[in-house]
Order: sequence, then C-alpha cells, then structure tokens
Amino acid sequence: MTKCNFMKRVAFIIFITVLVSACTKEEVVPKTKQELVVGKWQISSFIIEYVPSNGITTKINILVAQDFQSSALCIKDDILTLKSGGDALIDFGSNACGNTSGADRWGISNDEKNIASVYLNYLTLEAFEQATSSILLQDITESMFVIYRTGIITPDASTQK
Repeated sequence: MTKCNFMKRVAFIIFITVLVSACTKEEVVPKTKQELVVGKWQISSFIIEYVPSNGITTKINILVAQDFQSSALCIKDDILTLKSGGDALIDFGSNACGNTSGADRWGISNDEKNIASVYLNYLTLEAFEQATSSILLQDITESMFVIYRTGIITPDASTQK
C-alpha cells in the first residue's frame, strides 16, 4: 500500500466518522414535572369555583374580584421560589400583609399528580372553609403551572339570592 493510498483511507475514515457523528440526533429527554416546577413563580390568576345554594357553578378570580381586593393585594406580588431538593423561599413583595419573606418546603408526589407546599396550602385553604382534596398539579410548562383544589365555601347570606 502506498503512502498516498494510506492517507486517503485515513482521511476517508475520519470524514465518515465526522459525518456519522454530525448526523446522529441527540435524544431529547422531556423534563419531569419535578424539574419543570423548579424556579421562580408569581401568581397571575387565582380562580375559585364554587356552587352556591342556587346550584349555578360560579368561578371567581380573586386577584380581580371586588370582594377579594384585600386578599389579592396581599398575594398578587408574592414570588415563590421552588428549589431542587425541596427548599422554597417566599418573597411577599411590597404589599406584604405580615412577613416580608419566609422559608417553605415543597414536593411533588411520586405519580406527579399532587404538589405540597405550606404556602400553596395556606393560600388555597384561605379560599375555602374546608378543603376537600389535596393540591393537584393540573398542568405545567416552562413558563406556568396550574394547581387545582376543591373545597367548600359558604357564601355570605347577603350574597345569596
């Protein structure tokens, strides 16, 4: 084998190796809900759904509803930072109704259907007289997550028709 043929074969093998490695797609592994939820979050909507005595299901976003203005003022600028490992920090913002910051713990169930957090539990229990479910992790993406919880609300007698 001549030196020229040998160099051509080496160049060809290098070319094929580079070509094959350049064409190999890297498998994109989707993030788990546990990984997606890590980060800073701010409440943009807080919807309560209840059925008053008239039997008509009512949905209220407490961040904009007149009856919940004081509650909305306290929570709409809160920032919840969920860290990997289960630690969380709460910055209650400039409209803090009590502490200005706090520590929390959080976790997602093994089946990734429920999320637990003292802060989220507090917020959702504030809305209900009695919660009837755990906090369900309904949807999550890189930019938002939706939680859902059912509970019992007894409307004020003055609001009943």
